[in-house]
Amino acid sequence: AVSTQSTGDRGIPNLSDEEISTMNDSLSVAVIRNPWTRMVSGYCDKIGPMSDDSPGHSFHGISWNIVARARNITVEEAVSQQIYPTFSEFIKIYIVRARKKTLND
Repeated sequence: AVSTQSTGDRGIPNLSDEEISTMNDSLSVAVIRNPWTRMVSGYCDKIGPMSDDSPGHSFHGISWNIVARARNITVEEAVSQQIYPTFSEFIKIYIVRARKKTLND
């Protein structure tokens, strides 16, 4: 068992040689979600018309900015008309931003 006593301010446990050996012999597993599934989930949960529409929802501003850029209208128009981006608009803006970020790296 891993010691509950910690060292330093990072909370790194003190391990015996036996515990370190056991950890070195163990199997690690990583579960990774499909990136496209994550995009659909992000759109549905945060950006799209079925997302949380409570006042002050933190992603509405992002939604309206996407609409403004994609449809060449002002953010104020998107807000006043409560327009949400389509999934296609969401993906296009995401790709444009990703390309800009890659070029700037």
